[in-house]
Parts: sequence; structure tokens; C-alpha cells
Amino acid sequence: MENDKLKELYTDLEEIQNEVEASEQDWQLQERLAVYKGDDRVVSFQEFKKSIKDYNKKGLPTGLLKLDDIIEGFHRGDLITITAPTGHGKTSFSQFLTSQFSDTGVKSLWFSYEVPTEKLIEKFGEKLPNGFTPKVLTDRKMMWIETRIVEAIVKHKVSVVFIDHLHYLFDMTFAKNASLAIGDIMRNLKIIAKKYNIVIFIMAHTTKIGEDAIVGLDSIRDSSFIGQESDYVIALWRVK
Repeated sequence: MENDKLKELYTDLEEIQNEVEASEQDWQLQERLAVYKGDDRVVSFQEFKKSIKDYNKKGLPTGLLKLDDIIEGFHRGDLITITAPTGHGKTSFSQFLTSQFSDTGVKSLWFSYEVPTEKLIEKFGEKLPNGFTPKVLTDRKMMWIETRIVEAIVKHKVSVVFIDHLHYLFDMTFAKNASLAIGDIMRNLKIIAKKYNIVIFIMAHTTKIGEDAIVGLDSIRDSSFIGQESDYVIALWRVK
């Protein structure tokens, strides 16, 4: 009987001790947060407004007057999908944008999974834009891509990223639901764009369409999340 009472007493004491320790940890956390000054600290609307830099207000021009009039340039934090049937100019258009950005002093980082990097650089011709690429594409996981993006920002002040193309970031072997997996990739890319204040262009294939069909949001292959998570979708097709 006494042993049972002792056990109950020890249990009660242990619970009290745990509560005290939890309370102390909570208090220590509150003390640290009270003086926390990290980039992700909670700030007022007024302070946030003051911190917005001028380049967030003015978009990056493409050199295509009609497109620039419509979107007022691409803004940092944007995730842009470029979609087209195979061979209809996704990579070529992205290279054009890279050169246009370079002419205005904006540097780009390329992850060229579909086209070998040496071929990509060859296609730029003699006048190479101010662009960068991993020397070897050793991975396609989001963490590796984000690390290379941070490296390019720190070393070279890159502010635009091109990824060719989306399906190389998606492992069809293990994904049970392709649409949800691709949606998760798009959300992560959007988070990265906003986190590092950059523009990300992601290229995406379309489903098979007829020769006279016009490419639209419904044409993008595998997931409606691609269009939903993008700030803009640019659809291309060659007119014969």
C-alpha cells in the first residue's frame, strides 16, 4: 500500500517537474523571440512597406512591347511557366529573354536538364549573355536546386532563374499522384522565388494536340496546379 502511494507521489512530482521545465522553456523561448531580429521576424505593415525596394515596383522588361504592356514586366517573386509542344520554341524563347535581361544588366541562372549545357551555350551564338549554370547538374532535388540558386545570388547577384524543364524535377517512379507531386514542386518554386526575391521561369510540356490547336492552360501536361500556382503562363506555338 505504501509502495503504491510512493509511486503515485513520484508520478505527481515527475509531472510537476515536467510542467516546470516546459514553463521554463516556454519563458526562455518568449525571451529570445522578444529580441529576435531575423529576416522572417514579424513586422508591421508600415515597416514592411518601408522595406520594399524600388526594383520590386518596376518589372523586368522583355523587349516585347505588347507583352510588356500587358504584364508591366516580370517582377521579383514571380513564378512564370513557359509551355509549348515539343519543338515549338520554349528553350529558344527563354534564351531570348536571357539575352534581353542581360542587356539591361540582369543576370540569369540556368538549369538545363533537357538540352545539354554545351548545346545551350552554343545556341546563344558568339555574344554570350551574362548567365550562369552549375558546371555539372548532379541532382534535381529541390534542396539542391535551392542551394545552387543561393550560391548564384551570393557569388554573382543573379536575379532570374530558368529551369528546363519541370518534369525533370518530378520522379515518376515513386510518385503515387503525379498531379499532386507536380503541384508541390510548383509551390516550392514559388516559395523560393519569394524567399530570395527572384524571378523563376519553369518550362513545361503540353499534352499532344492537333496541328491547328491553340495552346492554353488546359494544354499543359499532367497537372492543373502548374497553371494555378504560376503568376503567368506563356504559351507558345509555331504558326505554319
